[in-house]
Amino acid sequence: MQILMTGKTQEFSAEQAKKLAARYAKVSKLVDGRKEGDGEKGLHVIFSSQRHLTRAEATLNYMHHSAVGHATDADPYKALCGSLEKLEKQVVKLRTKWRDVGRNGHLAVPEVPVEKAKAAKKAPAAAKVAAKAPAPEAAEGTQVRRVTVGSRRKPMTAEEALLTIRPRDLYLAYRDADSDKICVLIRRNDGEFDLIEG
Repeated sequence: MQILMTGKTQEFSAEQAKKLAARYAKVSKLVDGRKEGDGEKGLHVIFSSQRHLTRAEATLNYMHHSAVGHATDADPYKALCGSLEKLEKQVVKLRTKWRDVGRNGHLAVPEVPVEKAKAAKKAPAAAKVAAKAPAPEAAEGTQVRRVTVGSRRKPMTAEEALLTIRPRDLYLAYRDADSDKICVLIRRNDGEFDLIEG
């Protein structure tokens, strides 16, 4: 990975240069682990000074995205370390997004309440008959869509669900990333949202 520094740069001490080299190596390891053909990666660090503060901006083009880390500090070394730390977090986030696309996640075992489990033990024949009973048919004109396990989507938070819901949709059902439960986000008539957690 090529490193280009521009702006008012300051010479760092030998110890600081050694620590920076280790941090550059960490970013390089995160980036260069990709397949061939993505092109040569380059890190561009821009220093700018304003009064007593130094601002460091580290830019890296990775996976057809630009990852940028900004940090401001009185010490240029601390500003550079802060910007590289933010850059590392962004690269890790991009790698996780890339890796999670198309994965189904783990299959959760449904929880059965204790009362239902006791009732099923007492009347196993009744449970089998109820399981074989045909489901009531939907009214004409309604459309029922069955979602199979293979088409599961990645779990998301409530904030991501708010960003995902389209303006014409009245509701959005999703799997919560924290609790791994099914949640439904419903758009009210006044434009606000209700969240129902399963």
